[in-house]
Amino acid sequence: MEKGFLHRRGLFFACLLAWVCTWACTWALPAAADTRELTFSTPNGWRSAVLAEAATPRKTPRPLVLVLHGHGGSAGQALGLKRLSPSPLAGWVELAQKEDLLVAAIDGAKGADDEQGWNDCRKDAVNNPRTDDVVVVRALVKKLVSEGKADPERIYAIGMSNGGMMAFRLALQMPELAAFASVSGSMAADSLCPETPPPHVAALIINGDADPLVPWRGGQVKFGRSSARGGVMPLPTVFSTWAAAKQLDARQAQVKEMPPQFRNDMTRAKVFYFGSSPDASPVTLVEVENGGHVEPSLEHRYRSMYLRVVGLQSSAFETSDYAWAFFRNKTLKKSAP
Repeated sequence: MEKGFLHRRGLFFACLLAWVCTWACTWALPAAADTRELTFSTPNGWRSAVLAEAATPRKTPRPLVLVLHGHGGSAGQALGLKRLSPSPLAGWVELAQKEDLLVAAIDGAKGADDEQGWNDCRKDAVNNPRTDDVVVVRALVKKLVSEGKADPERIYAIGMSNGGMMAFRLALQMPELAAFASVSGSMAADSLCPETPPPHVAALIINGDADPLVPWRGGQVKFGRSSARGGVMPLPTVFSTWAAAKQLDARQAQVKEMPPQFRNDMTRAKVFYFGSSPDASPVTLVEVENGGHVEPSLEHRYRSMYLRVVGLQSSAFETSDYAWAFFRNKTLKKSAP
């Protein structure tokens, strides 16, 4: 009888401990915004997106952040809604609640390889879809602005890889944009787009200089001996191009170093910027030294097997937080010449 009593008491305390741990862990987690799926009409047909919006009511429109996934990804994957595929861009769901934002992750269209992606500016990217994705994104923005949800003066875009290249295209061809961030992307070497960036759009460019897919020094996008997927410009040239559009000389940029936060991290971020800080700069380049084809992050870490393919993930900063610090003081009205 005593043995049974001790067993039951042990179960009771085990359950109590589990409840306390669950409560404590839940309490410690940062609040995340509400997410919902959305379908919307475009001149190219119906498309889908995932919206993340602060749960608290707001009488005025919110800043809008457009999130663009990489080739083969999805809106849900980009926001971390698929457990088996962690994504540093999932930080935008927490930022939507914390900073009172509207975040819209958009699903790309399927290309020749049956994978979702974006029709960025590369003429020679044969697997890219042939849809007019600028029209698609503008249709969503128009819908959210007309409904009073999005602030038309505070519209931003961030993309990873193929999504980062699409962010460049939006910056070149979407006048509604106040600022953008491209991670592990570049501009097309053989381009479908205008070559001169508009002076009013602020640019944040984040790339690893050991990226095995999108080469820092320019060239074909590919892994090793795989098929080429379109040529891109060297990242220093991209930085110089955007700086020149703002009448700035890239050779005169200030430089700041950001060490990694994890002890075993072999990367280091080198930030090139103008003015008082990287956040206030109209164009900022982050060179992740020894970094691969992956978003820097402390909270959202990719598995080691994945990193063996794409290269090292830096812990110098959290990509979503860093991008929002860059975006938050950029507005269309204040950025315009």
